[in-house]
Amino acid sequence: INSSKIPQNSVSFWIADKDLIKSIDSKGKVRYKYQTDDPWSSEIQIKYVGLQPTEDIIPKGTLLRVSLARWWSPNDVEVENRCYLQLSGWYK
Repeated sequence: INSSKIPQNSVSFWIADKDLIKSIDSKGKVRYKYQTDDPWSSEIQIKYVGLQPTEDIIPKGTLLRVSLARWWSPNDVEVENRCYLQLSGWYK
């Protein structure tokens, strides 16, 4: 999200329309992969920041708690500040 598209709330709920698959990034952080139907960006990786134990697959139809991370910009590149989607938890 960039500054021109700020939603009214930073926390929301989403019912997953596809399975989310657990992966570990190069820094050892948990992310969940979401497959899109977009031919230009077939996969979105969502950082997990919750406290509950992780699962290998979060099944389609699960209620997810998502939030926006704090504003951020890489130091070595001139890129506008932005905030990213993160997964805070889920409810079965």
